[in-house]
Amino acid sequence: MSCGGLKDLVRKTIVEDVLQPLHNKGEWKVLVVDELCSKIINSCLKMKDIMDNGITIIEMLSKSRQPLKYLEAVYLMQPTKKNIDKATEDVKGSSEFKYKAAHLYFTEIIPDDMLVELASSQMAPFVQTLKEINLAFLPIEERVFCLDNPKAYKEYYGQSPMDHNKLDQIAEQLVTVCATLEDTPCPKVRICNSNRPAVKDLAERVQSKLNRYKEAGILTDNSKSLIVILDRGFDPITPFLHELTFQAMAYDLLPASIDAAKNTYKFSPGNGDEEKKIILDENNELWRELRHLHISHVLNMIPEKLKALSERYADLHGGAGMHMTDLKDMINKMPKYKKRESKP
Repeated sequence: MSCGGLKDLVRKTIVEDVLQPLHNKGEWKVLVVDELCSKIINSCLKMKDIMDNGITIIEMLSKSRQPLKYLEAVYLMQPTKKNIDKATEDVKGSSEFKYKAAHLYFTEIIPDDMLVELASSQMAPFVQTLKEINLAFLPIEERVFCLDNPKAYKEYYGQSPMDHNKLDQIAEQLVTVCATLEDTPCPKVRICNSNRPAVKDLAERVQSKLNRYKEAGILTDNSKSLIVILDRGFDPITPFLHELTFQAMAYDLLPASIDAAKNTYKFSPGNGDEEKKIILDENNELWRELRHLHISHVLNMIPEKLKALSERYADLHGGAGMHMTDLKDMINKMPKYKKRESKP
């Protein structure tokens, strides 16, 4: 995978499979998203990616929206009854649709009963596109993702058995991760040391959906990959331990400066300049290198990196050996450094 890993793959899927095929030069569209897709867009795409592909405004499906009958609408959402009901509410009567036309993109396979409901709704005549893009997870880092289901842990370990529909949704979301990877083999599923029926049920559902994706040609059958499904009881100690990585330290010590949702760090240079913002994402090479290392390793690496930087750009600090206290002055001269770096 590229340096952005899952985030780059998700961005590529949305741009190349959703936005670009609908983009006509000089024409603008509305992008209507549900909660999960809103988070995916914010995590993986920049506003330039959106506007370069003909999207003029992004609106939430769940909120009240003003009619824009001169623009076509691109709906990006999970195939849930709640979302489909909300989308079909955009049609009043038999001909009063909020938009010029509708292009429906679902994050996973839409159930047959919901497809029938959609086909028989008053929205059907306005639908010009209907497609499943197999993208029902939220990428956090290049190799980290979540299913955006904070209640799953409580529901799984609750007194009553976990709802089968929710297990089915989790299984579908996991399979879309496999479908999103550039190498799309159909992996095998294994369960490790669990006597909980829900774990076996989930594994069977995942395997069943993997087989269905394979039959549809989305996944291939030449895989040596393995999906290991672990019950939390396999390792009950880890949730009680505190991470000692650089990333954990930054979040602990700078809670007011770091916006975890937007992956940004704000700071004031202290020289009268306005507040600055650093993006802590896959494009930040230093953050990507250090974030998962133990704090002690980072503390040893910083002086070494500072020394290398000092030797490379000695003219920015007078040629003398640089200490941590000199770093501030050097940062203030960074425009000069950046200008020099940009020259061939």
